[in-house]
Amino acid sequence: MSTEENRVARTWESVRTELVSRTCEWCGAPVAYSGRGPRPKYCSAAHRQRAYEVRTARRRQEEAVEAGTARPADEPVREVIRETTERTVLRTYTQEVPVPVPAGPPAVGRAREVQAYLEEIAAAVREGRLAVYDHRRVLSGVDAVLAALDDAHPGGLRGLSGRR
Repeated sequence: MSTEENRVARTWESVRTELVSRTCEWCGAPVAYSGRGPRPKYCSAAHRQRAYEVRTARRRQEEAVEAGTARPADEPVREVIRETTERTVLRTYTQEVPVPVPAGPPAVGRAREVQAYLEEIAAAVREGRLAVYDHRRVLSGVDAVLAALDDAHPGGLRGLSGRR
């Protein structure tokens, strides 16, 4: 016997299946497949949901028939239910209210006008016409006026506020 007769040829055969095309089980439209993952049965999530609803309704009907609780096909419908959903949306709007602002500081040197202007600012703060976040600026201005009066008046603010 020669060595060629003792050799046995080994062959392998493998079969590979590949999805070529598929149609949607709900509408029959072609379904795209990327070649990876589970093979799709439906062309959209909506069709998958509709098919699920039909399957579960059919299963419930079969269970009702087996249990003897199913309504005969010729029996009239006993009640019709209408479901109404009411949606309420609350929208809030902000509206800017014009705040009257004093015309401006009076001319320097007229004490009565300065006094009237300061009293007008005090009324605006008291009535809420000036926003809370502006109070610090007003206080800063008042402090500056008081400091200037303390420096300018002989005897300072104590001498100015003393009784005659």
